[in-house]
Amino acid sequence: MPFNMPTSKTRNFTYGTGLLYLGATGTTPSEEVGIIKSGANLAIAREMITMEAGSPLQVIDKKVIRESAIFSFTAVEWDFKNLIRALGAGECQTGVATYASPAAGECQIVDWGGDMNVQDYALYFIHRLPSGDTIRVKLWKVLPNGELTLTFNEDSYQEFPYAFTAKRAVCNWSSDALPTKGQLYEIRREFSGT
Repeated sequence: MPFNMPTSKTRNFTYGTGLLYLGATGTTPSEEVGIIKSGANLAIAREMITMEAGSPLQVIDKKVIRESAIFSFTAVEWDFKNLIRALGAGECQTGVATYASPAAGECQIVDWGGDMNVQDYALYFIHRLPSGDTIRVKLWKVLPNGELTLTFNEDSYQEFPYAFTAKRAVCNWSSDALPTKGQLYEIRREFSGT
């Protein structure tokens, strides 16, 4: 028997990415972003100040002064809706191809620049574990980080890195009031029973 072997539950192991949806705030997002490469990341930070006293200084207390949650991912599909969402602004010209099924000869044109406002969205990520369990990540409201780099490569698919920062919300997507300590996001695990 090996030494230092921890107890583990294989149902807690997982790999791979998931399905990502973006949509209007106040509703459950239903528009899928498409293929995500290199995974999706939820970075949660709680910036703290520390009270110290004595000689030598010793920690007496800590208080949180800033909280943030940033969801980032890399998509691989040319999707003008996603490009607009990544910047929080932009307009698709009317009279051009629809997003769903453009016909030959049609084009999509998006115009940017000159808009001081930033559109917010709702973000919903679903990941299935090999055990059948489901992880659901809900960021009630997000703001795009407003950066987009389009790199045209010879030797790989084009990638579109996106990032969205959670924004305080007072209601969930069903218009139910959120608890004071739960106004940025929710992470839920649903067990499959197997």
